[in-house]
Amino acid sequence: MSLTQILLQPKTAGRPLAFFASLNRFTCLALLTFQSIHAAEPIPAEDKVWVMGSDRDYPPYQFLDGADRPIGFDVDVARAAAEVMGLKITIRTDAWKTLRQDLENQRLDGVVGMFYSADRTRNVNFTSPYLQLHHHLFVPRGSTFQRLEDLTAARLVVQNSDLMHDRWSAQGASVTAVPSLSEALLGLEAGQFDAALIPYLQGLYLIRQNHIANVIPVGEPLFPTQKCIALAKGHPELLGQFNEGLTIIKASGRYDEIYDHWFGITAPSTADETLRVYLAWDIAFLASVAVLGVLGVIQFRQRTRRLSQEIEHQRKIALHDPLTGLGNRLLLLERFEQARAGARRHQYRIALLLIDLDGFKTVNDRLGHHAGDRILCSVAQQLRQAVRDTDTVVRNGGDEFIILLNELPDEQPSAAVADKILRHLDTLSEPLLEGIPLGASIGIALYPTHGKELESLIRKADRAMYHCKANGKNRYGVCPSEAG
Repeated sequence: MSLTQILLQPKTAGRPLAFFASLNRFTCLALLTFQSIHAAEPIPAEDKVWVMGSDRDYPPYQFLDGADRPIGFDVDVARAAAEVMGLKITIRTDAWKTLRQDLENQRLDGVVGMFYSADRTRNVNFTSPYLQLHHHLFVPRGSTFQRLEDLTAARLVVQNSDLMHDRWSAQGASVTAVPSLSEALLGLEAGQFDAALIPYLQGLYLIRQNHIANVIPVGEPLFPTQKCIALAKGHPELLGQFNEGLTIIKASGRYDEIYDHWFGITAPSTADETLRVYLAWDIAFLASVAVLGVLGVIQFRQRTRRLSQEIEHQRKIALHDPLTGLGNRLLLLERFEQARAGARRHQYRIALLLIDLDGFKTVNDRLGHHAGDRILCSVAQQLRQAVRDTDTVVRNGGDEFIILLNELPDEQPSAAVADKILRHLDTLSEPLLEGIPLGASIGIALYPTHGKELESLIRKADRAMYHCKANGKNRYGVCPSEAG
């Protein structure tokens, strides 16, 4: 049953549309099949069966159906991404706390869906995000607790080992952790707790599913969080394949089909139910209801489309620097994993260029930070022009940038790009810079020569960059022994 079914519970009004809904679903499946054929060349399946974990009580994302089979939005996304890449997976269900412990201790290969956080990257690897959610404060009706600031005096409840548990425990706050969000909401209704932090749509779903009448969401959306597939450390090829699989199912429309199934319009009723409705209603009433139903479907689709657009907008915000529009470290990690998977299959090299501006402190000191921001935007534009569309440029903070060059036959193209960047900066057309020299020191690290992990390459490139600064600035060098 979809989230819209749970929230809205339409009865007979949607049934005359069964034929149209079935036709629409058939059309989507046909298009999906055609698109999937052209999406990517299949990757040979490995003999290994990867064991993925799924929460047994986290609907509608991960839960068990009436036959104790794992289902949900996260489950379907992970299965679809694995399928297009030829990966064999089996899904093991358990309580979330147990799954997380087993993943971090490498007793599981992965978990079908987990919220990203920087702290969690120490113990697990994350794919690129496929969904963004916001949490809300849920309280009993009439509660005086309406904002985060009020929670210092509240009996707060969260799911054991979930993202909110991590966040509040790290702050030293007093919270109660329960095995599932359903238990948290039922505890709110029973007066055992004062407030809970729960993803908004999921909270509404569980309130309806558990027939809870006395608990409501309050305040503004909180904590935008990215949902990813989480994998145990030590499987970089698996991470690259899941990232590629997610890209393929989004491009082919398969992801949208899964999203519509769980969060879209109501599924059609069976033929027998539809026949009984037709026999019970007279023709005139049926026609009028059909018209209203079509309008309702259009409205639901418009809402779904707006929600998808908002998710994509929030994802763009999460992956990009607000000043320059370049990517950030999270986008760099996503692109690196994709590039590394391709490099391993086709024996390419990857180059990472760490760029630190020379003379930018003088710009800020003489002209102020507003002018400095303008200069950074101009530099960002020059960096984009120095690379291919398939390469990635990110701002690493302050006046530091990182460029990821993929699909290189050897290290020569990286030196050519570094030289081009220095020439572009030397001739930067910016009136504010008159009389202020601006250059860059560039450190270069190569995959797999200098490292196979992103953080290792960044450290090596950083070392090469500082070697350049110590030897006259406004130059580039390759890491580490070759720098100079």
